[in-house]
Amino acid sequence: MTEGSSENPPAGEPAQLGTRVSRRTLITAGAVGAGAALGAGAAVGISALTSSPTPAATIPPSEDLMVDHGILKRILLSYREVSRQVTAGDPVPVAPTAAAAALIQTYIESYHEALEEAYVFPRLEQAGRLTGLVRTLLIQHDRGRHLTAGITELTADGVRTAVARVALTRRLDAFVRMYEPHEAWEDTVVFPAFREVTPDRVFTELGERFADEQRTLFGTGAVGHILEQVAAIEAALGIGDLNAFTPSAL
Repeated sequence: MTEGSSENPPAGEPAQLGTRVSRRTLITAGAVGAGAALGAGAAVGISALTSSPTPAATIPPSEDLMVDHGILKRILLSYREVSRQVTAGDPVPVAPTAAAAALIQTYIESYHEALEEAYVFPRLEQAGRLTGLVRTLLIQHDRGRHLTAGITELTADGVRTAVARVALTRRLDAFVRMYEPHEAWEDTVVFPAFREVTPDRVFTELGERFADEQRTLFGTGAVGHILEQVAAIEAALGIGDLNAFTPSAL
């Protein structure tokens, strides 16, 4: 059973949704590390999360998780660009790299993946669905956290040597290589199966639970603030213009 899930995963009634995500300590610890990285990221205009006065409308839990995957995809693009620059011999963009890793740690790993481990995976396991795939995803969550810790450690030290540069690109490349298929499998296989095994009433209640967790941990309007930070990272790396990805006429 994964951390944050109840001993007996919910079977149907909202009242049985189980415990709330029990990663408060992990998220708080991650936020401390993120604060340091985002402090460094101030050089590229990255601001800390703040609360906005209007709560976001509740959306279905699977859609909520897929929005998070959109955020992750954009951070993966930033990781790719950092790796490209470092491999080309350019100066290491330490501040935006540290800020990107901080967002991965505090928002993707300690919040998004905590929701999956507390509410999505246990329900699939109880229904006897995708058990092998779920085990693989859990292993990848763990490997991802180790990679993020390594990236954070390297950027904290300034990536000052050739050995550190190679180590950074290897970790960035490994993270991207793993998480591109990881999130694709979740979007196309796991989340649809999760919807199939979840009664309508419980599905609605879970959407409210996810929104409540997000507000409790990050304040209202969190996604908007996260996207502002992602955009600042992209701008610092020179990939802030979507049109730059459009191929020329062939």
